Amino acid sequence: IVPGNGSSELIRLYAEACLEEGDVAIVPAPSFGEYSNQSMLAGGTVKKVGICEDGLPQVSDSQLQSAKLLFLCNPNNPTGRLLSFRQVSDLAERCERAETFLLVDEAFIELSEPKESVAALAPKMEYLFVMRSLTKSFGVPGLRLGFGVTNGMMARIMNLARIPWSIGSLAAAAGEYLLGCDAHLMRSRQI
Repeated sequence: IVPGNGSSELIRLYAEACLEEGDVAIVPAPSFGEYSNQSMLAGGTVKKVGICEDGLPQVSDSQLQSAKLLFLCNPNNPTGRLLSFRQVSDLAERCERAETFLLVDEAFIELSEPKESVAALAPKMEYLFVMRSLTKSFGVPGLRLGFGVTNGMMARIMNLARIPWSIGSLAAAAGEYLLGCDAHLMRSRQI
């Protein structure tokens, strides 16, 4: 588990951990703008790709092999399109074969269909990082708290790269409480 000061810090940490100067980061469009911003700040070159009719990014195996990092937002922001567990796990397997890092942003999955999450796969895979945000699920944008799930080695790298004290004690205490509020999430999905 990699805690972070919201999604932006986690995206930055992952981009810094995965990209070197000139490495290609693939960003589907339309999608969250921070993927491109943080990739460029880490020295990467951004390649934008379209989104197929099935909701997956239009990316060939050769494009994956020439890229270092692929971003995927599920459900997508801003379209709201939710991909199935099978679609995302198949893409994660393609990324593993290509040795391309994959960040799956599940910031809105708790408000849509949590059973489609691929977070449980992340500790078992070398190139997968799954990110969540408490901001969206609990409506607390000022709290600035999120987390990611990945394998042990990547978690150590990201935790070492984080600036000291990026998460305050109030956010940490609130996060511990909020993660136990399953009834709120169920009501939110129904609404």
